[in-house]
Amino acid sequence: MDRLHRLALRIAWISLRVYWRLFHPEVRGTAVLVRVDDRLLVIRNSYRKVLTVPGGRVGRHEEHRFAAARELEEETGISVEAETLIPAGHVLCTALGSKDEVYFYELRLEQEPTVQVDGREVVEARFAQEATLDRRTLWPPLRQLFDEADGGSR
Repeated sequence: MDRLHRLALRIAWISLRVYWRLFHPEVRGTAVLVRVDDRLLVIRNSYRKVLTVPGGRVGRHEEHRFAAARELEEETGISVEAETLIPAGHVLCTALGSKDEVYFYELRLEQEPTVQVDGREVVEARFAQEATLDRRTLWPPLRQLFDEADGGSR
């Protein structure tokens, strides 16, 4: 059953990418940088090959910070109050075909929390040394955020 669910997500993802390439819609997204010391929580979705961080779309009448907290819990089981998320920047990314405005938030923790993935949408979650991540393997808006933060020196 999980395989069918992952296949459906993959087909939906491909269809969405085609739609974005044809119509270039404006999309509002949010993501959370969960950091413990110099490690960053990265996840891999079943329908993408790149590493990303917990996040997703912002609902029509939803505030970015609340969407970020919701997505963090949905994708990793980490539950936090939205107010504890610190703004970490935003990017306008067109790499995927849409005009994707992504607002990033940061959550700094003393120790690694227990992370639970569903095995359907999210198939991998781990803390990685941020400095050693290969930016070519990162979700384009995350790569853009990092590049803008350090002037593109990596």
